[in-house]
Order: sequence, then structure tokens, then C-alpha cells
Amino acid sequence: MMKFTIEPFVGPLPLRFGMSAEEVRAILGPPVIAFPDHFGNPTENRENVNVGYSAADGALVEVVFTPGTTLLYQGQNLFLIPDPIGLLRQADSNPQLWVGDLIFLKLGLGMSGFHDHDESQKAISLVRRGHWDEYKNQFEPYRGSPNGDIQ
Repeated sequence: MMKFTIEPFVGPLPLRFGMSAEEVRAILGPPVIAFPDHFGNPTENRENVNVGYSAADGALVEVVFTPGTTLLYQGQNLFLIPDPIGLLRQADSNPQLWVGDLIFLKLGLGMSGFHDHDESQKAISLVRRGHWDEYKNQFEPYRGSPNGDIQ
């Protein structure tokens, strides 16, 4: 199984934001399915890893992981540790909520299914710098406790 290491705003190494689809395919292999997302951006799905590219230049801009992936932050797999929110809060103590996701702006990382304990929605997304800028005015402060429980 491939391991990915989070490098904020650089990418989930060995993937790097700005790569072309051909470069991504050289690392991940061919997608199971490729299609445009609801904004018209090219998207590719693989088992536990989905990638999104910019429609403007074809560059990698987002990678979404689901359980079954080894996604490391500071040497710890975020899908397996008991308190991934607490670990991420050490780097970004002010996460935000937006459309059901917990957003760590300082890390370029979004999580779903962790703060509300919805196993069916668990996913972690990494994005290039500026990806969420146009939506920041819609964000709300996360009021959950440090261990991720909603209060």
C-alpha cells in the first residue's frame, strides 16, 4: 500500500500540487473513472484516493483520501490515531466549519466525518494554497472540544 505524507500546500507526497495528470498517473496508475466535477474541473477516482485538477491549466489542485489510505502527518496515520483533530490543532488551533467539513486553513486540509463521528463520511482533503479563499466568508468557527466532540 502506498503511503502519503502531508506537506501543507506542497501536497500529499509523493504527489505535489501543480503536477499534470500524466505525472499523477505515473505515481498512482490509471484512474478507475475520470469525469468533470460540478464546476467542470477534471477529476479522477481511484480506490481510496480522488484527485482534482484545475480546468484552467490541468494542474493538480486537490487530493481526497478515504479510510484505507496511509496518510501521515508528523509520522502518524490520521485515519488510525484516536485524536487526529487534536494533532492538527497543534498546528492550526482555529479550525473552521464549512459545508460539513472541518477546515484547517493553515494546513490546507479539510476533514469530514471526524468532528461529528460519521464513519460513512470520513475523508481528508488536501488542497493547494488559495483553494478555499473565495469561500472564507462562509466559514464558521469550530466550537467543538479539543478532542473533536461537538459541544
